[in-house]
Amino acid sequence: MEHINIVWPSASDERWRFVNQAWLRELFAEPFVMQAEAKAARALDLPAAAHWVTVNNHLGQRTIDPFLEKQGVRFEITDGEASFPSLGSEEWMALTATHSRSRVFLYIPKNVRVERPIILEHSIADDSVAIFPQWTVVLDEGAEATLVDLFLGQAGLCVSATACVVKERASLNKITLQSFHADCLSLAVNAFNVAPQAKLQHTHIATGCRFLRSENTYTIANAANVQANFLNVLGENQCTDIRTLQCHKEPKAISNVLCKNILNGNAHGIFNGSIDVRPEAVGTQAYQKNQNWALSSQAKVDTMPSLEIKTNDVSCSHGASVGSLDSETLFYLQSRGIEPAVAAQMLAMGFAQAVLEPLPTELKEYARSLIEKSLLLK
Repeated sequence: MEHINIVWPSASDERWRFVNQAWLRELFAEPFVMQAEAKAARALDLPAAAHWVTVNNHLGQRTIDPFLEKQGVRFEITDGEASFPSLGSEEWMALTATHSRSRVFLYIPKNVRVERPIILEHSIADDSVAIFPQWTVVLDEGAEATLVDLFLGQAGLCVSATACVVKERASLNKITLQSFHADCLSLAVNAFNVAPQAKLQHTHIATGCRFLRSENTYTIANAANVQANFLNVLGENQCTDIRTLQCHKEPKAISNVLCKNILNGNAHGIFNGSIDVRPEAVGTQAYQKNQNWALSSQAKVDTMPSLEIKTNDVSCSHGASVGSLDSETLFYLQSRGIEPAVAAQMLAMGFAQAVLEPLPTELKEYARSLIEKSLLLK
């Protein structure tokens, strides 16, 4: 077992603002198993055109529709180095370069449309195990695909990196579903390069982790469309830190980021969203919104939007809100014979619906079950 050896961010580092540094260092004080043994695992029973399972940082079972391979789809191991621009986690990305044993490359050829999801499943099979998955994705011109990252397992450490290139007129639906143990630690860096007239739908749903930090960079070209939805369900002594950067470099593109948190106990939700509109990006429409639903008076929320606009003729906005259980609605549901805990869960699921909506039907039901289970445990 090894201790994490990194240079910690300073207290004055704005990229880590609102994070309790002393608490974070205490969480990482225990050693982790950096080179765990490979273990067999069975893939979740979800419909997929391709499905690859990684366990304890080792690539395992892989299946792919032979028709996709005939079309030129590549879903394979890679030794290549990829660039993962982060928003403060450079030290952690260096760890993935050193320790990753699960580097996957996916290529969807020009004008190929993949009907069913392509799934990459990451599992921590034993406590204290560290995993470092990497995924590099390229959708060629006019291609369409749904890609799913599933993160499951025990109380270990996951440091993941994903780089997606969505070329002209391509359409990518990128979904992350995370249901780690409540004491797991997770840091993720996601970089999306969206070409002219391309579309990206990015959905992140997380229901576990003592500490989760997700950094997301969207580089957006002419007339591209980016929609990003985040939902985090947090309980006692848990913290989620979502960082986003919408970088508009060219004209007439649209981006919209929505981050929702459901917080119980003394949970802490952090959202830091930035919009950067370059001088050439005339006609940009860029929006961000952070909505929080507190189930406890001890829950804490920190939100910090940032807009840097270097041109005129744009439409940009940001907003944040913190709400709680509506006593009148709760009373109404109880008067109809619904138990208070069930009524609270129903209202929470209504709050989550906007994030669930873009998911394919089978994945939507699976994500809904993760959220409902998590709400019962919080």
